[in-house]
Amino acid sequence: MPSEPSDLDRPRLKRETVTMIEGLKSFGTKTSSASFPDRETESAALAGAAAIQRLLVERRTLREKVRAHQRELAALGSANEDLRRQFSRARKQYIRLAREFLEELKSIDLTIDDVVRHADGTSCAENDNTLISLAQQLSPSRES
Repeated sequence: MPSEPSDLDRPRLKRETVTMIEGLKSFGTKTSSASFPDRETESAALAGAAAIQRLLVERRTLREKVRAHQRELAALGSANEDLRRQFSRARKQYIRLAREFLEELKSIDLTIDDVVRHADGTSCAENDNTLISLAQQLSPSRES
């Protein structure tokens, strides 16, 4: 079985194919007299067969590459879909955590507001009572 043609062999293959076609064209125009020896015909036929074999090998190689690329594309598509699902799950999880965090912050804010209101209310009343009693004690109008 012939080996796989490389990129460097392609121009040579093209030249051989053109030579084979020209040989076959000239074979059809010439008579089968002694001017066209059997050796020349055999050489053209062998060159044509070799070129056809190389083309078949190249076609098979290209088909194998296409199948390999199709398998790789399918695998990448599957991996891509899996990553999309994972990102979607992570996004939903982060949104849920952000909402919980926001609710906790609101709860802390309400608690702080309640503590401040309670502290302000208590200290204002105590301060007022202290000031009222001090004012009553020092008031000159009461003593008279």
